[in-house]
Amino acid sequence: MEWFEQALQQPPNIHLIRDVHRPVGETPTYNIQKHWAINLYTGPGHVAMANLDQRFDFNAGSVCLIPPNTERRFYFKKPSQQLVLSFDLPQPTAAIPNDFIMVPSRHHFTGLKNLFRECIQFHRLRQATRAQAVLWNLLWQCHDIFLSHNQDESIPSAVTAAVNYINRHLSSHPAASEITEAAGMSHNQLNRLFKAHFGCPMMQHSFHCRMQEAVSALESSDESIKDIALSLGYNNLQQFNKQFRRFQHMSPSAFRKKLRAMPLH
Repeated sequence: MEWFEQALQQPPNIHLIRDVHRPVGETPTYNIQKHWAINLYTGPGHVAMANLDQRFDFNAGSVCLIPPNTERRFYFKKPSQQLVLSFDLPQPTAAIPNDFIMVPSRHHFTGLKNLFRECIQFHRLRQATRAQAVLWNLLWQCHDIFLSHNQDESIPSAVTAAVNYINRHLSSHPAASEITEAAGMSHNQLNRLFKAHFGCPMMQHSFHCRMQEAVSALESSDESIKDIALSLGYNNLQQFNKQFRRFQHMSPSAFRKKLRAMPLH
């Protein structure tokens, strides 16, 4: 990410910024020529990159950096928000690679989304300098997330396989035996690796991922709490409320009420 760091020595310029509500299904093909783009996703889906002949899956909380002149088409598995920001990067001294970067940012997502909304607000108020400053901060935070992700190559392939399996099957609440089978490793070995890399056992990580998906849905949609619970595999609303309270120390309804009472800075 050295080229990105060099490019961010000067404030970038906003081309467009949008908070787009996406229904289930496929979008048209987009190509924002000559501009880079940062996208944040509040729901699962994938993006097909026509000129790169590649497809990238994303979950709630994923963030991606898209290079200029890239044709892309999105597919959303559930109604979601897509936060879209395109911008000009000052020319760095090093050559810019034509890279598409997609990484999970669950633990940083709320902060990134708040910066996005702040940038939208200043942009609408035509306070260009303040919007540019917020964008600069946002991109530096994305830089740190991308850098951390690139340095995570030491994670064993078995852990990566387990994490991918968990993320693909959040709503079915995969058992430990299913995850270990997908990873091709014993339960004890995999648990030791999860504790080393994530600081918690495998099933606790699975629980955290499911609850973070619930947090994202409560933040970004008007779905009922019952529907959110069902989408995450909870047929018993009382059980979902109990699990969410364990994660956030408040009920889903109290969490949503608190969010809606917060002013947009």
